[in-house]
Amino acid sequence: MSILSKANARKLIDKYCFSKPEEVNLLNLIYAENLVLKEEELDGCEGKIIFDSNMGIVTINKKIKEQTQKNFVLAHELGHYINEKLEATNYKLNRNRVLNLESEMEKINSPQEKNEEQAQHTVIQSGCKVKVSGFYRCSFEDFYGNNKILETDANDFAAELLMPEEWMLKAVRGKMLNGRLISDTAKYFNVSLTAAAIRYSEVGHRECAVVFSTNGTVKWSSINKEFKYQFIRPQRKASTLSYTSDFFNGNTLPNTEEEIPAEAWFNECFNIDKRDKVFEYNVPMPRYNSVLSLIWMK
Repeated sequence: MSILSKANARKLIDKYCFSKPEEVNLLNLIYAENLVLKEEELDGCEGKIIFDSNMGIVTINKKIKEQTQKNFVLAHELGHYINEKLEATNYKLNRNRVLNLESEMEKINSPQEKNEEQAQHTVIQSGCKVKVSGFYRCSFEDFYGNNKILETDANDFAAELLMPEEWMLKAVRGKMLNGRLISDTAKYFNVSLTAAAIRYSEVGHRECAVVFSTNGTVKWSSINKEFKYQFIRPQRKASTLSYTSDFFNGNTLPNTEEEIPAEAWFNECFNIDKRDKVFEYNVPMPRYNSVLSLIWMK
């Protein structure tokens, strides 16, 4: 996790004296930080933001139905602003100009552009060149990928804002890791199961691995350094020994953890013991044809 992103989230929590999850109201926070919020149908992204050092506008995809997912998108976009606004130019936007500039930015930026290449932009406004600090279109790849520094920083900020490490440790302390714990944690922090599972893997007391699979293949994995097995090859196909293969074959996943052979995921590890068993808890994401798997030793 980015140290700076975590520190920025903590500063915001302290600034508004939040002491429990229900106090973290994303809508109020967006407005308090001088951001305009819109909701409309978006193609190719779940949320977007344009900003300078003074203000900005956040737009989230109207197609998102789950409030927990909206919360993370809002926190992610807020993360872009808080993490990067100090690097903004001296040009100041007012609310009318930021709305006009957003329209101009849409004309010169397609959803396929790389976000790191969007860190500084110049557009023509009233015959003058205007530099805008940030303009981001954040897609499924940006929220659940693992290869863009600025997007990862925004995700880290969102995780710490919605599920501060101190609060998270207190919520799971003394409790056995299982599907019920992840579900209860998600409800307590008002986040998705996916967000709760990833956050547990980062700060929880039990060593585990997180694997994200899309279209039947592994997209990325994150493994605790104390976990017995340390390698899962990217792009490998879902094993028939794992319940993820059921999902990609059109079947319903169990809503609790299930015991499976460790070799279902770690068969390519040099130290694999085929007698070992692991627990696998899967969070299906049918909208993206993806599954997030949380894995821990039996």
